Amino acid sequence: FTAANGDRASAANYYVFAIDGVRSGASIQAEYIMKGWPSTVFAIDINSGYEKEYRRTAGVNSRYFYASSYANLSAIESDVIAAITKCPVPQPVTTTDGSLMFADVSAPCLNSLIYLYPEDLTEGKDGGQNTMYLMTDFVYTITSCSRITSWEFSHWKSGYIDFMVWRPSGSNYKLVAYNTIYVSGKNTTTYTVVEYERIAVLHGDVIGWRSKGDNLVTSGPCLGPCAEGYKVSPNNVQIGEEFDWTNSGTSINGTAYAIKACLEDNEAIAFPTSTLSAKIPDHLPVGSFVTLLEPDGADYAEVVNYTVLQHPSYPNSMEYFNVGETSGQITVAKRFLKAKVKNDYAFLVRAKDSCNTTATATVSIQTQNMPPEVLGMPNIISITEETDGDTKLYTTIVEDPSGDSVCCSLESTLPKTNNFVVFGNDTGIRVNYSIMASDAPAFSYRQYNSYIVKLCCDDDEDKSTGVLIVNIKKPNKTTTYEPPGWFMLSIGLSCVPIFLMALMACVVLIQTMFVPEELKKK
Repeated sequence: FTAANGDRASAANYYVFAIDGVRSGASIQAEYIMKGWPSTVFAIDINSGYEKEYRRTAGVNSRYFYASSYANLSAIESDVIAAITKCPVPQPVTTTDGSLMFADVSAPCLNSLIYLYPEDLTEGKDGGQNTMYLMTDFVYTITSCSRITSWEFSHWKSGYIDFMVWRPSGSNYKLVAYNTIYVSGKNTTTYTVVEYERIAVLHGDVIGWRSKGDNLVTSGPCLGPCAEGYKVSPNNVQIGEEFDWTNSGTSINGTAYAIKACLEDNEAIAFPTSTLSAKIPDHLPVGSFVTLLEPDGADYAEVVNYTVLQHPSYPNSMEYFNVGETSGQITVAKRFLKAKVKNDYAFLVRAKDSCNTTATATVSIQTQNMPPEVLGMPNIISITEETDGDTKLYTTIVEDPSGDSVCCSLESTLPKTNNFVVFGNDTGIRVNYSIMASDAPAFSYRQYNSYIVKLCCDDDEDKSTGVLIVNIKKPNKTTTYEPPGWFMLSIGLSCVPIFLMALMACVVLIQTMFVPEELKKK
């Protein structure tokens, strides 16, 4: 309302909010407007789903009107007009000098409207570099237990922005969480946060932001009182850390920023089922992980507190488990009793979220006696056909994790054979067992070149089987060649002519070389 537009100090200001399913921050704006009495606010709720909030927007029920749809607005038209025409107007008061004047009307801070409408500030740049911002004014303060559904803001160039939620912590503020958003170019953007990243906020939380490099959020000068806040550099605070904004930051003076957060009701917490079950071995050491409590409705950055209660049917179960107060992680707190087959434990868990809504479930945990573990199987070995009797072929360690005594035996072989036996004379929870060749094995590659040998180990509660594959190596034998009988006869007969020719040659040679000529002539 301005004088240029016909506003008069003697006339009351009437504001009519038409609200549908998108939350607009109307209740915050109305709260500010009504500080400037005689401003009067009316709320027309078009099936928004937030009746309580928008009744507060109007201030009194007589100025709140509900329509099931835009098409049904005509049904409440006469009631709205009647209410407006009956609104109070400023009453004249008599001053000390006897003159008459109307009650003073203070104009709302301009930047509170900018907070609600970032598109009104798109040009200003504050020149901030690697700067972090915190807005502490009431228009930026969360007024209910809720969660952030969207961020609306104007930016002057591309880049990343962290939109942050801070929580008062003594004289400091703790960074609760932030949504990182990439923006492109110069624009006014409404970023709808994905469901699993909607930050849970509490009454009194405030918002802020930071950019790496230039501050991307646009701004402008305030014509009236500006929203309070701080800015600081560097901007490397991490989630969960506290920061002293008052002493380390610089007050924001004369500048309004184009940023707005929209909220919705915090989702009530609930467990998916009334009983949460888990099965675990009975030999888990103290500190071992058991399971994790994951209730529905726990929002991003929301702290859920867990309380353990005794189950009436299992009064001693609580001493065996720890439940993380805020993590919901269940771990082993005490060594379990050894189960004959299985043991049952149960206790109650109550979860409370940041809005103080609670959910209770029964946690049922069953411990089981675990079978022996054959540590060296399955495996594969190879032997020769000539393997001697009573030879150790393979030795394995058998251990029972539940602490029971173990006994192992030969369960079966495939194909069936008497070539293998099992030997072991140790006792206790960790023993050695050997698979051996029998006293008179008969391994034949041609008959069977592979065997599957099964070792059965029993702790009187449960059984487990180890498998060993025994391959028979292909033999590598050399055979001496024996020629047929006729071969030697043919060799002998073929040598007779050669022998005769050699003999005759020798006679001729001797006669020629050694017999005198006189004897030759005789």
